[in-house]
Amino acid sequence: AAAAVTAPKRGAGAILQVVQNSFSTQTNFNSTSYVDTGLNATITPSATSSKVLILGYIPVNTSLFASPYNVYGWGFNIVRGSTEIKTGTGLQYYQAVADSDISYTVFARPHHFEFLDSPNTTSSTTYKIQVKENDINSGVNICSSSQTAEMILMEVAA
Repeated sequence: AAAAVTAPKRGAGAILQVVQNSFSTQTNFNSTSYVDTGLNATITPSATSSKVLILGYIPVNTSLFASPYNVYGWGFNIVRGSTEIKTGTGLQYYQAVADSDISYTVFARPHHFEFLDSPNTTSSTTYKIQVKENDINSGVNICSSSQTAEMILMEVAA
């Protein structure tokens, strides 16, 4: 659910507004190209000189079919509208190790992201998170077991 808070205006660096949105739908991805995760939030800056601080968290699982020395992983993009503003944030790799008793392993890792953007607009602006895999043989799963992803946008006065 989206929520917005407006604070009294102050000098440079003041937080002028905060928008929060969450996403808790378990979603599986199998793409080596960036695709939308479903986590997004929209803010309307009050001045073109304002900056937007983007903060958030996505709970991530990756499924690995184990074989020696194969490296798998995922990466995230932060996108404003249709423009990538932070590419490959937090690209993480994990190595699967072959074992005669284990052929399928799941790694659970949280992914935190942050970025200070200068959108240069007073129009409604949507930010979203995209994900991709490093290798098509692995799978990326977000928000499993009723976990929740969060995104917070803060307008910062110039």
